[in-house]
Amino acid sequence: MLAAIDHKKARPFTTFGGTKYALPSDEPEGERLEEHFLMQAFDNRLVISTVFLKEGDNVLDSAKDAVSSWLSDYVKTMPGSVEVYGIDIEVRLFPAAGSPPHNVHLRLNSVTNLPSEWSGTFAFVNQRFLVAALQEHEWPIALKELHRVLATEGWLQLCEPDSNWSGGLIVDRHKELTTALYESRGFSISIANELFANSGFMDIHVERRVIPLGNGRENMAMKTPVMMEGGLGIVHLSHGRR
Repeated sequence: MLAAIDHKKARPFTTFGGTKYALPSDEPEGERLEEHFLMQAFDNRLVISTVFLKEGDNVLDSAKDAVSSWLSDYVKTMPGSVEVYGIDIEVRLFPAAGSPPHNVHLRLNSVTNLPSEWSGTFAFVNQRFLVAALQEHEWPIALKELHRVLATEGWLQLCEPDSNWSGGLIVDRHKELTTALYESRGFSISIANELFANSGFMDIHVERRVIPLGNGRENMAMKTPVMMEGGLGIVHLSHGRR
């Protein structure tokens, strides 16, 4: 069970230069990222396509999953000779020093500007849920960077929500709030498929799954940034009490 959050206290956010990342970077957010509901939606598969890793291969876990359960779970399934790199724009949620396996390397880095020496390095790249991190104009940049660092015949796996979700009055209100928050930061609530072809990717597959809403995970992360934006004309704040 996720612990309750005291929204009266200021929650820390990343200070990485240039980012508009909307969600907090604290322990409750780390607990939210550890949830396995996405993997359950994909039949407990960490990797959707069939990817065979061989000795000496490299894997990149981009952004959020560098601090979440995907990386730690996937490392257990691969040969120890495979090197795994994880990047994120906030070190606050990185595991404690000395806790990652010997073949896991964590680095403070944005996906929009990956190291030049990584060109053609990774047999497999994983990235999830950057719709609340990358502005609309940054997506082509990020995808071209991911394409650049992939090895020949390498695979990229992305997991992102689209805007085709509904479920009644409350869910529609939540979607309205999410859309308003994203638009206030310059984000897009869904990623256009043509961006991948335009970035040089081939053999593109899309697999859609439905996950339940209303369990509080998203709301716990979004409440503070929405309040910081003054309610976005949707949530009305009471100044007489906290």
